[in-house]
Amino acid sequence: MAFTVKMIHGRHTRLEVFNDGHLKLGGKDEDFALFSCGGIRWDQMRLLGQYWGWIPKGCMSSLGNDEPRYDRLDYSPSSWNGENEYKTVAAEDASALGKALELFLEHSIYLNDEFSKISCPASIEKGGLAMAKYELLVKELSPGLIKKFIEFVFKGEFIFVWDD
Repeated sequence: MAFTVKMIHGRHTRLEVFNDGHLKLGGKDEDFALFSCGGIRWDQMRLLGQYWGWIPKGCMSSLGNDEPRYDRLDYSPSSWNGENEYKTVAAEDASALGKALELFLEHSIYLNDEFSKISCPASIEKGGLAMAKYELLVKELSPGLIKKFIEFVFKGEFIFVWDD
C-alpha cells in the first residue's frame, strides 16, 4: 500500500444519451478534479482546519445504506479493495474545511513555500505543549500544498480512498 489518499471530485467519464437513443461513454465533468497526498498530510490538513474553526460534519460510506446519511466522523480512507468502497465528503463540509484553511493562511507569513511566521489560533495556550505540537504540525505542511488542497475542496463534494 502506498499510503496515498486519492480524492476525486466529479466524474471522469459520463454516459451520454443521444437523440436516437444510443448511449456513448462521454468525457469528463467540466469541474472534474483529482487531489492526492500522503495519509499523514490528509490527517494534518484536517487537524489544522479544526484548529482554525472547521467542525467536521462526517462523511458517508458507499456501503451499507440505502438512504445515505452523513453521520460518520471517521475520515480514514477506505480501500477500493474489490468492494468499491469509498467515503464521500459533502460539499458544505469541504467548503467549511477550505474556509478554515484559508483563515490560517491569511494569518500566516510564508515565503518560497515555507512558513516564516506561524499564526496560532486563540484556542491554543502560548508556550505550552499544545503550542509545540501545533507548530510541529504546521512546519510539516507547505503553503503550496495547503493552497492546492483549498482549491480542490472548494470544488465541492468529493470521494476519497487509499490509492492502492
